[in-house]
Parts: sequence; structure tokens; C-alpha cells
Amino acid sequence: MMPLTCAILGTPDLYGLGIRVSFYLLWFFVLLGERCHERHAQVPRALELVLAYAVFLGLITAAAGGYLFAVEVYISLLLISTTVYLLVPRHTTDMLGFFWQDIETHGRRSGSSAVAAARSVFVLAVVILHIWFWVAGVSSEDIDRSLRGKGAQEGCQTPQQVGFAFGPMDLRSSGFRVLNFLLMLILLIGGVIMGAMQTGLLLKKRRSGPWARRRRSRRARMKALKGIETFWGLVVATILIAAIELTIQWNGISETVNQAITATQMMPLGVVVALIMVFLYDLRNGSRRNGGSRGGSRGSSTRSSGSSRGVTYGYSWPSPYGGWVVGTSYISPDIPSFQTPPASIHSPPPHEPNPPLAADPPSSTHEPSPPSMEPRDTSLDSLNAQLAEPSATYIPPHQSSHEG
Repeated sequence: MMPLTCAILGTPDLYGLGIRVSFYLLWFFVLLGERCHERHAQVPRALELVLAYAVFLGLITAAAGGYLFAVEVYISLLLISTTVYLLVPRHTTDMLGFFWQDIETHGRRSGSSAVAAARSVFVLAVVILHIWFWVAGVSSEDIDRSLRGKGAQEGCQTPQQVGFAFGPMDLRSSGFRVLNFLLMLILLIGGVIMGAMQTGLLLKKRRSGPWARRRRSRRARMKALKGIETFWGLVVATILIAAIELTIQWNGISETVNQAITATQMMPLGVVVALIMVFLYDLRNGSRRNGGSRGGSRGSSTRSSGSSRGVTYGYSWPSPYGGWVVGTSYISPDIPSFQTPPASIHSPPPHEPNPPLAADPPSSTHEPSPPSMEPRDTSLDSLNAQLAEPSATYIPPHQSSHEG
């Protein structure tokens, strides 16, 4: 009698539907959120790292106890390795900018140094786990020993398990294992180079020349490179989602992994959805505030450049009745005569105009006195004292707390 083939019941606590959807939402949310506001996208990226660490620790514990089939380890590795794969487009442009300064991108990244260090440790740990799995773990008889020795599956044979290579491929085939091993080796070498660049062990030789002054063209190139990063990040995320879902389907894993019915799966999903809603709310309100502040600054930072606009110092606000308001003094563009505002507004008393000169002044033997050569006091306090007695109190309502 042929021995039974073990059924892959699945491990919902590692890669159940709620956990998978949480990762999927975070991947696309981080990629698109960085295009809108990179600083705000750091929080969901940190949450993605926390979830990846949790799945990583659960994977290590379950694999060490022999409670996972090889394909389950493979699926879990795909789930947490996307955090690593999504860094490839970012770090590729960083490395190109490091060695070819015409497309320099160095210095445009933001985020916490502690999160960056935790991410670097995670990348190293995932790459090492991948290398162990493809060298020894995938063909080990101990990785699923506990599943084959209990209950109805006692003594059953390990089923044939396939992975994703844009089609089903045997996990234990030499070609598939070598392909994944080389991929991890490339990622490890790239990670070492990036670490040397970020820590200063690999120094950058800067050139001098006309390129250093083309800031506008460099900004345009950086924007284009960021768009390319986002595009390739979306491509990588889409391919890995297809790899995970198709691998679950091809291996006939139990439907329990496609049901989000436990708190273990619902909690991360709820946190991710709430975080996305908060991000969108902050982004919307932040855009409104930025737009309002830009509009306000254009209207309130006008500086006088001549007598036709009145005497103003520092920041000023135009009066709807002509002239300008500085602090608590109303200064007219026509000095020394005021343009009197309506009576409902407290304003300085109108200045009496000078009497007109006679058409034919009488002759006089008295010689006119020469003009005074003493310097005139043109300070703001002196002008206010001359122009307003008492001091004007007209202030726009929305700037009532301004001090001149």
C-alpha cells in the first residue's frame, strides 16, 4: 500500500489572509505615499518593518520546531522579503548617483537613523535565512518532521512542492535553488556596498565644474528618478503578490489561510487601515494649510519702495481706504495730507492742507532765510509723532495682534 501524501493545512498566523492583505496595502501605500509626502510615509514604512520582524520571528520559531513545510517557509520568506526587494530600486539609483554624479541623488532620503539601522539588520537577517533555506533547508527532512508525525498525517510522505518562476517550478530543483541563491548573493553584495556608502567607509570623490551649478536640472533629474523608483517598486510589489497567491493555489494549501477570522489576522489589518486613513486626513489638511499660508504670505509681506505706496517698514498690510497700516500707525501714501477713512473707523484726524499761495506775492525787501541745513529725523517714531496725534489705531481685523 502506497503511503499517504501529506496535506498542507497552512499556517494562518504566518501568512493568513489578514496578514497578507496588511502587507499588500502597506507596500502600495508606502510607494505611492512617498510621492505625495516622503516624511509622512516614514510611519507606514516603519509599521511595515515591525510586521516583517513579527513574521520573521514566527517563521524562525515554527521552522525550528518542524511545524512548516518547505513551501510554507518559501511563502513566508516571499512575504517578508518584499521589504528587501522594494529597497532595490531606491538603492540602485542611490548607487548610480554615488558613482556617476550627473545623476546625483545623495542626500535626498529622509527618516530616522534608528529605523534605518533596524532595517539594515533585518535585511541582513533575511538574506542569511534565504541562503540557509536554499542551500540546506529546502531539502531537509527535519523542516516538516512535526507535521508528518502527528494525527491523521502520521507517516505520510512530503508532497511535491512548487515555487514561482513566472510558472510553477519544483522547489527542490537545482536550477531553481541556484537562481534564488544567486539573487540573495547579489542582494548581500549590494547591501554591503550601500552600508559602506552610508557609513562613510566608501568615500565619494566630488568633481568641480559647471555641473555643480545646475541645481534646477539636477532637481528635475531627481524627480524623474523618483518616478522611475516608484514605477519599478510597483512592478516588484505586483510580481511578488502574484508569486505568493499563485504559490498558495498551486500547492493546494488549505482554505484556512484565505479566511481572516482570527484576532491575529484582524489586528494588523485594522491598524494598517486606520493608519492609511490618518495619513490621508493629514495629507489633505496639510495641503490646505500650506496653500493658505502661501496665499497669506503673498498678501502680507509687501514692502514699500517709494512715496507712492506710503512709508512702511518691515511687514505691512494695505488699508482698504488707501495707504498702509504699520503697527498702530496709519501712514498715508500722500504725506503730509491724509486720505481720511470713513468715520466708523478710528483713524488719525485729517491734516489741514497748506493754504494756497497768492498769485502775486507782495514785494518785500526782506531776504528769505536760507533753508535749514540740520538733518531731518526720518525715523519711524518721528514720522508717527508728526503724522498722528493721537496715534492711529486702525488695524485690519485679521491682524489685530500684530506689533509694528
